Amino acid sequence: MSHNRSGLLFLACAVLWVVSCTRSASQNSHVAPTPVLPSTSGLAASSAEYPDTTEGLQNLMKDMLSAAKRGDREMVDALIKRTEFADYAHYFGITYSPDPLAAKEWATPYQQWLGENEDHLRELLETLAKDEDGNILVRKANDDPAPGRGFEWGMLHYARIPIDVYRVTLVFRHLPDGPGESIGYFVYADGMFRWDSIVPFAAPGTYQSDPGTVNVSQTQAVGSAQYPDTPNGLQKFLSELWAAAKSGDQAKVHSMIKQTEIPDYRNWFCSVYVPGSGLSWAIPYGNYLVQNEQTFEALWEKLAQDEGEIRVQSRMSHSSRTPLDIYDADWKSRTGARDEWIGEFIYIDGMFRWNSTVHRAFPSRVRVSNGVIDGLVEHRTLPKYPEAAIRAGFKGDVIFKVVIDETGKIVRSEPVEGQPLLIATSMDALRDFRFRPYQFSGRPIQVESQIGFHFEVKGKGDKAKGKVEYISTIPYHPEFGRATH
Repeated sequence: MSHNRSGLLFLACAVLWVVSCTRSASQNSHVAPTPVLPSTSGLAASSAEYPDTTEGLQNLMKDMLSAAKRGDREMVDALIKRTEFADYAHYFGITYSPDPLAAKEWATPYQQWLGENEDHLRELLETLAKDEDGNILVRKANDDPAPGRGFEWGMLHYARIPIDVYRVTLVFRHLPDGPGESIGYFVYADGMFRWDSIVPFAAPGTYQSDPGTVNVSQTQAVGSAQYPDTPNGLQKFLSELWAAAKSGDQAKVHSMIKQTEIPDYRNWFCSVYVPGSGLSWAIPYGNYLVQNEQTFEALWEKLAQDEGEIRVQSRMSHSSRTPLDIYDADWKSRTGARDEWIGEFIYIDGMFRWNSTVHRAFPSRVRVSNGVIDGLVEHRTLPKYPEAAIRAGFKGDVIFKVVIDETGKIVRSEPVEGQPLLIATSMDALRDFRFRPYQFSGRPIQVESQIGFHFEVKGKGDKAKGKVEYISTIPYHPEFGRATH
């Protein structure tokens, strides 16, 4: 009996030694050491139908395309639905960060754009189904990541556990503008290929983060000589912008604001922030850039009517991959007018760039015209300011496009701009809003409106405190017109 026990003990030790060696080899083959993590269903075994191989994903995409060719939209929708994450925040938390707030920040844009992105993929498949010479190519990014520190590189490099990343290329031979390609990314999780739709299908190179044709040294040299990377440098630039607005030189104001655009913004956000999180900034930046710049010009027209001073403070952002110098600028009036926060600026390629995703100048008061009687807020709840957002220095305006029905209830809300973490907490607050119904000719009407919250951080470090203010609505009715302000 003693010999049997000794034999079993030896066998158990041998098995543990083999498992330990296998795990060590698996970890060493990855781009970064794998920490001890809780188990995740994301590492479930491959499905028999679509195994975790290049051929498995190729078969899934071909099944989608075949269904599109047959006109079987129900099957296309069903296959696309299977690629959704059951819980994207959980997947991100296990794979990239244990911080639940960071996971929520990723999950917000995933859910926000999921339906729109799936509609786009369906349209691409329907277009490809009509292209006799079209094709679908699948490549495993683990074997050969795309050059530069783009999305593929980031997904693999920052993963805390080994993951399989696949790149799918839809090849179009007969488009109106000639041949073209559209690229998207899939990972294998929960026994199925999941489309990481936070990066929608796009032209090749869209999410690469190498500088491309930009001559960085040249632009830095020119910018540094004129406006050095210091608080005084930004103050000088903004003072010239204010002087141009005060003199009525609208052309110069417009030109100077255009200089503050982030060049190649998709690549910049994806290279500075973890991919996915970077896109949650890049997408609204690009979508609302023109609109935000128009409002920014209006802000300088307003400041030109006032007398005051521009104040600039610098801080360090640690939410990026590497520490990033951030400059905050605000306007201190000498006439008793309301002080204005001008915005957040980052020095990129030799110039101060306005991060319009964090702030957009927004009117504080509105007056309803065209016969529409204002629907005043009867009940509201201000958003909670997440401690993580305060520590990271996230501030500025969060703007929503909403629909207010005849009873004064918000029946639909859509984020227009704002930092994702602040958007999430603001959406929770909107559920408690109630308005006195808007009226026209004595009857309640449904209106579209914009609602905003302004988030402000005072102090630094452990002494930092957050403050949230409500921004008045700007109602609009398709038939009766828009409010003026």
